[in-house]
Amino acid sequence: MNFKKIISELKRRNVFKVATAYAITGWLIIQIVTSIKQPLSLPNWFDTITIIFVFIGFPISLIFAWAFELTPDGLKKTETVKLEESKTSDTGKRLNRIIIGILTILIAFLVFDRIFYDHSDNENNSNLSKFPSIAVLPFADMSPEKDQEYFSDGLSEELLNVLAKRKDLKVAGRTSSFKFKGQNDDIKLIGKELGVEHILEGSVRKSGDKIRITAQLIKVADGFHMWSETYDRDYTASDLFKIQDEISKHVLNQLKITLLNDTASSEKLTITKNTKAYEAYLKGNQLLVNRNAKEIEKAIESYKTAIKLDKNFAEAYAGLAISYRHLINYGSFDKTEGIKNIIYNASRALLLDNTLGIAYASLGHYYAQIGDFDMSSLAHKKAYELTPSNAEIVMWYASSLNLNEKKEVVYKLYKEAYEKDPLSPIVIQNLVFSYKLNNELEKAMNLAKENVRLNPNYMPGRIELINFLKDEPNGKLDEAFKETFKLYKEFPSDLEVLSSLAMQAEDLKLYELSDSLNAQMKNDYPKSLQTEYQSFLKSQRSLDVKNTKKSLRDFFIKSTSSDLSTQEDKILQDIFLLTTEENYQATFNELVKIYPQITTDTITVITNEQQKFYPEAITILQKIGKTKIAERLIPILEKSYALNYEFGGNYKKEPKSNLWKIRNIAIIKKDYKLIAEMDSYLYFERKDKSNTNNNFINDIILDLDINNKYLQKVRQRIEEDKAKMKANVIFYLKQEGTLKN
Repeated sequence: MNFKKIISELKRRNVFKVATAYAITGWLIIQIVTSIKQPLSLPNWFDTITIIFVFIGFPISLIFAWAFELTPDGLKKTETVKLEESKTSDTGKRLNRIIIGILTILIAFLVFDRIFYDHSDNENNSNLSKFPSIAVLPFADMSPEKDQEYFSDGLSEELLNVLAKRKDLKVAGRTSSFKFKGQNDDIKLIGKELGVEHILEGSVRKSGDKIRITAQLIKVADGFHMWSETYDRDYTASDLFKIQDEISKHVLNQLKITLLNDTASSEKLTITKNTKAYEAYLKGNQLLVNRNAKEIEKAIESYKTAIKLDKNFAEAYAGLAISYRHLINYGSFDKTEGIKNIIYNASRALLLDNTLGIAYASLGHYYAQIGDFDMSSLAHKKAYELTPSNAEIVMWYASSLNLNEKKEVVYKLYKEAYEKDPLSPIVIQNLVFSYKLNNELEKAMNLAKENVRLNPNYMPGRIELINFLKDEPNGKLDEAFKETFKLYKEFPSDLEVLSSLAMQAEDLKLYELSDSLNAQMKNDYPKSLQTEYQSFLKSQRSLDVKNTKKSLRDFFIKSTSSDLSTQEDKILQDIFLLTTEENYQATFNELVKIYPQITTDTITVITNEQQKFYPEAITILQKIGKTKIAERLIPILEKSYALNYEFGGNYKKEPKSNLWKIRNIAIIKKDYKLIAEMDSYLYFERKDKSNTNNNFINDIILDLDINNKYLQKVRQRIEEDKAKMKANVIFYLKQEGTLKN
């Protein structure tokens, strides 16, 4: 057999070129099909069938290339075409052009796919999906006396904490898992709600001096028991943690063997050896879930009890620090005193265990409370690196990042937290916030409804859902008031409900009701920042500029910790206070002392932090006659704002988070017509009907002429609209018997 002759004939008949053209075309078809499969929701078998047909077609194309030749008279068998009449060389040239064309298309496709489709997330998700997923449900206390709840909860929490440290295992968060405590729901439903493939559940039964612990691993898909074990031990109070430690290690090893094919076990399980301290610690954790003021106070007492019983309980110190932060924000506590308590307990936690993620998170809360957001972000990042499985730590890290600079990262982290703990009320609410930030209002509203369904006792979530009635996309202050009033009748002493109803009453000029609610808040929550804010709102009823500035100054002094502020906060505080006193020259002197660059020509870009005080600084410069400096700074501020614009500063397209920046520039330039247009658009088109008070405060600080004819005209239209809604509310309150004729 003459192989050279065969190869030569294959070349002459363009079989190699046909093979090349077919291979490239086939590969391109496969790439396109796999790329469009997901967006077009094509069935899973579609790409498989395509690949099979491509492979079947390859030998067929080669047979055709050998057996047939394309001639001017059409397709003919090669053996019937005389050699001198053959056009295979011309066909070969055409095939060359076809191959080059297909290669060009292939390169273009690859470039397009690389630029416009980021497959990194898909790859990461694919890797994650390969990991087993599990939820640890609270072990049931089956003891006749029902006196082993702290032990059964502690056993569950220890297992959950240790499993969550595994990077090759997806573990549902504590809040979500403990949501099913005491319930007898179907395993498949629990697995679906938590997004896991396996459930670990068990029970604890004490009888006399014996204790029996059972544990079982269940596959969600079919309810199959993959592993189960019963442990019988002698019960003594001094041995409880020894028993818990022993059982936890054994269960953990069995789970590793069953799910991960790993038998190593070196994790630290016991965080304290004092049973009563541990019981108090677990109670404190549970009391923080709903962010209720009274429950936070009880949580603080529980953590203090845990620390009193075990002076080296690092987790309890961290929990106590975080509780004080929550009490400042959600309850009634002096801010300066609260900050001292936060840093003391956060420091104690870190001294005891500098590898503890929650301890770094508590330090992050301290820095956030004093306004040092860079340090807060660093501390929360460290907490996240140490404990990425804790949904609240993920959420806090997201909240510590600068929204203007890292919006997409924040969004991704909030979603990550939600995936880890999908039933946690605060985690859900932060994802709602993230959706609103991205103008995904339907998603946000649906998730807010789900939060209320899952967590009916979480008042911030109930208020958040009502806010969708009050603000965008509805703007129905009257309907929102009715829903809040119903909530008030159900929870008459809750701070979140009282504050929300009082603000709405103030907004609708129902001053008698607002004053009554304020009095109740002052009595029940005298040191709450929300109570102070209600007092400030009351002070601006007359629209008296001097009185409003005085009230602003009083509120700012009470709500700001002057002795612990960072330099940026100190600048803001001094400018703000001196501006409200209308002592503009003294304010300018202070500003130059702390920030001398403001009078130089070196400033080209203003940071996001500096943007907070620049409008006030420019206003001060205008008031004391430093107009040249002010005129130089205005375009720099405008340019800095523009870096965050999504639609070039068009206020009818920009998200609401950017509109205050556009409005600030209009105020500084004294463009009253534009300010009035924006206020009208925000109120009537964007349904932003509950923020008119905030705009008024901003106008006072930036020394706007609130009696300007343009502003007066739009304010009159707004007041007329609010008067109609007020009438609806009054009619409703009379029907409820709250108001008399």
